[in-house]
Amino acid sequence: MTFGKTAWGIIGLALGLVGGYFVGHTSLPSPSSREVLSDFGNASCSPGETTALPKPPSTIDAVPSGPNPVGKDPRSELKKSPIERKSLEASAELLNNETEIENFLKGVRYQNFFDAIKGSRPLDPTAELEVLNGRFHGEVAIKSQDPWEMFVEAYLRGDGDAVKGKVAIQLAKDGKVFSNLSGDGNIRAYRRAGDQSQAFIVEASQEHYFQMYYLPQMDAFVGNYYEQTRPGVLVPKGTVRLNRG
Repeated sequence: MTFGKTAWGIIGLALGLVGGYFVGHTSLPSPSSREVLSDFGNASCSPGETTALPKPPSTIDAVPSGPNPVGKDPRSELKKSPIERKSLEASAELLNNETEIENFLKGVRYQNFFDAIKGSRPLDPTAELEVLNGRFHGEVAIKSQDPWEMFVEAYLRGDGDAVKGKVAIQLAKDGKVFSNLSGDGNIRAYRRAGDQSQAFIVEASQEHYFQMYYLPQMDAFVGNYYEQTRPGVLVPKGTVRLNRG
């Protein structure tokens, strides 16, 4: 059977139209999921690959893993066992110059003076009162600040198991009193530090505490000054010296 030129032309035209249809449609881009991923980060994948979707940010705070390791805290040298501190305190009555006093106060200093207050004990009403009675005046030396003035006046007596009397403690800066404590009756401004320490705890206010030692050779008190930075934390801020009179 023989086809004419007209028939072959019609068949060729039909095949060309069908081929053009399929070629044109296979070149269209396939749907992409990248717009969905854009809400959760920059994740993407090529055709044929699988990538886990990143999790959206959590609304719950992560559990802290703890602080990164740091170098030695210089204040760790202030941690003394009760035995070490008691041994150092035994030398208080032998101090007779400024260098010895400075080294002594560094050695007995607490990192957190609240530790001494927790184990503190009342004054012994049959002893200790004589050195506390009278008027004292001196300075509180604080780093990078002008010194404060400190005034103390006490008249204490034993009354059975209690210590009673009168006490007044003032702190002044630039000639102006900013802390003024006075009491009449049961005296709680003075206590002994815990662990059989020889230190007197002097509470000038809820923010200002002193770790004091009596120096018999000078008839004076020296000590460390602590400031409350938050409840239960009293950090060392300076030193104090009070002379009688």
